Amino acid sequence: MRWLVAAAGIALSVGCITQSIAAQGDQAQPGSPQFKPSSDQPVGWRGDGSGRFPAADAPLVWGRQSVAIKELGFQAKKPKPEDKGQPMGDGVIREWLTLGPVSVPEGKTVKEDFGTDEASLAPDQGDKSGDLEWKAARLDTSYLSFWAMYKESLKDPKGHVAYAHTWVYSAEGKPVYVNVMFSGTSKIWLNGKDLGTKDRPSFDANGSHVKLALVKGWNRILLRVSPLADLAWPKGINQWHFNNALFGTEKDEYQSQNILWSTPMPDNGPGVGSPILVGDKLLALAEKYAAGPDKGRAFFFELAAKQLAVFKGLGFAGGYIGGMAKAESFFEIIDMAEKFGANDWKEFAKEIQFCRDGEFYLFETDGALNREYVRSLEHPGDSKEVNFNYRLSRCVHSAF
Repeated sequence: MRWLVAAAGIALSVGCITQSIAAQGDQAQPGSPQFKPSSDQPVGWRGDGSGRFPAADAPLVWGRQSVAIKELGFQAKKPKPEDKGQPMGDGVIREWLTLGPVSVPEGKTVKEDFGTDEASLAPDQGDKSGDLEWKAARLDTSYLSFWAMYKESLKDPKGHVAYAHTWVYSAEGKPVYVNVMFSGTSKIWLNGKDLGTKDRPSFDANGSHVKLALVKGWNRILLRVSPLADLAWPKGINQWHFNNALFGTEKDEYQSQNILWSTPMPDNGPGVGSPILVGDKLLALAEKYAAGPDKGRAFFFELAAKQLAVFKGLGFAGGYIGGMAKAESFFEIIDMAEKFGANDWKEFAKEIQFCRDGEFYLFETDGALNREYVRSLEHPGDSKEVNFNYRLSRCVHSAF
């Protein structure tokens, strides 16, 4: 019977809330099906997540899309005249033909043209190249792993490459950018043209931002990807893959839907990561040292080393360092951190204070608990959300 009493108590509480809303007149109140958010009484585009605002009319679709990308299509098989491919609304190519593993020709390196007329490759599914066959790879994301394909038949991927080929349809022939990241040194061809330059004949694992001058109609993209040569960073685990995403080249050709506010990325580029919000102090330091001859390398390496020293001083077994692709960069920072004195971290902790206005911290700079927070626990103020109906509901739940 206890659960029946508890249910009755909840019904009593809900009934009181309903009567309270009805007693406030004909004006629609938050929580009623008739309520609509307004500038006078905004409750957020989704309410506050409590379910008290069922009338919140939240958009189900939102985003910013390039017109040039929106009109693209892709497919792995060789296109027929009537083909237009699958729509590529999000800029991700999800169908490729792959060939591998292919041995690097004797006397050649992965940075060079192999001299095997690679640029003319325009395969169809099932086409043969020596003993190898072009096979279809259909992806859920932008990531394609060659090692997952070849690890059963190949003990060591060194000295090999793999190819990936696809067709991209452009109705207007507008240029686009491709952001592509490779496991190792790689090359890109568009319609038979090597996109490498004299100064940069190949692309490395740090990621590349390349302009694709698409022509109207069908275009063919060919990638040659090598595995990661230095396995120190991935702890001996073979890396052989790529991922890619296409972006528009012109800012004014993007279409927005249900976006009320946005801010450009600092580099004015399409970007592949989320923006980072920092306080004015850190922003000023970043801009100051980024303008130097080493573009801030020495300053930020030392800052990372100081943070590691603070983590160690606080008793942590390690810390996370991001934003670098070369193992030697990690080791340089770690070696620097280990050269600091045993108690230097205490001064570093005072120095590394980049809080933003209004940001909450559990501890003060002197190590004490946030005094304002402690006072709020001892003497909590009144909240407009904690009304009579809420208190009554809490009492009912506490009783049962």
